Amino acid sequence: MKELHTLIPKVDSLRWETHIDKIKFLDDALIGAETILVRIDDGKVMEGSYEEPLIKLTESDITKGITTRINKVNRVVGMGGQTEERIVIQVNAKMLRERYFEGITIDNLRLVYDYIIGLGLIDFSYDTFLDGYVYDVDICMDVETDVDVFEKMLRRLVKSVKPNFYRKVNAFFRDKNVGVELGTRDKSTASNPYVKFYAKGLELLNKETRYNKKPNQYGEFNRYWLGDEYYNLGRVELSIKNREMFGELGITIKDVHGFEQPIKLFRELLGVDRGKLKSIITTIVKEKYMDKRVNLNLGDGKILPKDDFVLHLIGYIVDAGEAKDFFMDIADRYTGDYTQKSRYRKMVKKYLDNVAFREKLEHNHQLGKEAELLGNQFGLWPLSTNP
Repeated sequence: MKELHTLIPKVDSLRWETHIDKIKFLDDALIGAETILVRIDDGKVMEGSYEEPLIKLTESDITKGITTRINKVNRVVGMGGQTEERIVIQVNAKMLRERYFEGITIDNLRLVYDYIIGLGLIDFSYDTFLDGYVYDVDICMDVETDVDVFEKMLRRLVKSVKPNFYRKVNAFFRDKNVGVELGTRDKSTASNPYVKFYAKGLELLNKETRYNKKPNQYGEFNRYWLGDEYYNLGRVELSIKNREMFGELGITIKDVHGFEQPIKLFRELLGVDRGKLKSIITTIVKEKYMDKRVNLNLGDGKILPKDDFVLHLIGYIVDAGEAKDFFMDIADRYTGDYTQKSRYRKMVKKYLDNVAFREKLEHNHQLGKEAELLGNQFGLWPLSTNP
């Protein structure tokens, strides 16, 4: 049975860059080569392609579920807006093959380096690899869990998200995978980070290799390198985009003058204390996206057991998506006399005035109005006259 390296923060993938002068292009590489367009049916050169040749800037290799992409790009560097040509490689832990669950570490980095060099596309030294710049780093952590338990946790997480972040939540509960995305990868910042939870075991079984032209090739990496087994794993991934985000998260290194600077090199990333990374990855969602627990009370700081019980039940129903009308309708259906019904309504309003419910009730009310309008457009029901 493979060692799964659970509850340990790991480097899963990153964008690696270095100056083009440090790279040797091998004969089989087409990066930067002029190309021409030909017709698929008869191989004829298309008119005009000689006058305006294309430049092939990307080389891709897909082997047994491992995708490697090598690009040539121009980067603006320094304060003067100068540009330099760089080579970019998408580095990922799948290059470790059977040792995938370790994540990329300084102890196994040579395996990743040998894999890239072994493709026969480019050549560069191991020291160049260590001194390359790192961006779009995905830090992950795996936990052993059954899918049903993991899904239960995710549904609770969704209910705990602050109302103003609801639109930044993408939850998916399907046969091929279950998960929750918070934020967006392209706009990940320390204040609004991109974090993804998903069932790693299901993803390994059902993953379709990108750019693979073979149909229905699912779980290819798992099949070749991980024994084609199912792994009871839930994973969380945090995307760290750039130096600015490293700095804001406190992932730094001291410069020659003793000042803390955000890390920028591969060797610096692999030298970051794992305890620090675990602290970040296990607190960032709670700090940035989740509602803080509010003491439930009725204004005077004192609460009877019955009231405490009722408030928690209301909180559960509000988390499930109900708005204020749901509770007032219950009061209105009460069959007692006018005085009793009036007291009932006042009691319900008193409960709903709790600060813990206000934002979510308003959010649920707004969603209800939008859903009502949508249903009206589909011809399902008329619009309500209630405000």
